Amino acid sequence: MSLDDQHREMLIFTKKLGEWNKRVGAALDAFRWSHDNLDALWQGFDRDDYSSRWRAFEDQMSTCVNRDGPGFEEFLRHRAEALRRYLHG
Repeated sequence: MSLDDQHREMLIFTKKLGEWNKRVGAALDAFRWSHDNLDALWQGFDRDDYSSRWRAFEDQMSTCVNRDGPGFEEFLRHRAEALRRYLHG
């Protein structure tokens, strides 16, 4: 695979990663909405365990959606731009 091919594939991958990040963000928003609507209704004995697990899950997913995903996209955009400059001046 030539560097031109790699550059093209990097741009495609970066675009698909951005689309995936948006879908994950939308899914997390929908999950939060469902959680918020059901949360007040549940007063069972496993409530504290569930709340603890929910907070950990939400924190990890929020980090993925708000920091890691966009950070990877930005990194790839910079790398693709550097490769473009190398290839085409």
